[in-house]
Amino acid sequence: MTDSAVQTGPALILMAALGLAPSPELTTALEAVPYGLHHTLTVADTLTAVRERSPELLIILTGGFGEAELEVCQTLSQHPQTRWIPILVIGQDQDPMARVQAFQAGIVDYISPALCPAEIIARAQVHINQYRVYQRLSLQAQRA
Repeated sequence: MTDSAVQTGPALILMAALGLAPSPELTTALEAVPYGLHHTLTVADTLTAVRERSPELLIILTGGFGEAELEVCQTLSQHPQTRWIPILVIGQDQDPMARVQAFQAGIVDYISPALCPAEIIARAQVHINQYRVYQRLSLQAQRA
């Protein structure tokens, strides 16, 4: 990890619509804050975009946490370069066991699409900040 690997400017957020389209309000709100925002629609495109763009947050939009979402989480967790990227799920799944499975797969947050965009952005910022702290600490540990 180099100094340039630790981001200080606007965060890049990757938003994967895997079964649920982002609300226009959420998209508008995310575009209004200083984030780079990239959209994907398939598991393959999402995994490629993560490798090529190195986002600081992956938002998965889904009707329910299933095989596609699990594949993304498991694939990212297997690679040192992507295992610590925070994954936030915006989903309509009301089944508590599906949500538990999502957390066991490595997500950091599972929230309802009914939340106001301001709260979703606030949660996203917390996860981005924590990811940046982790990156800085990893860099310091490598130098020690």
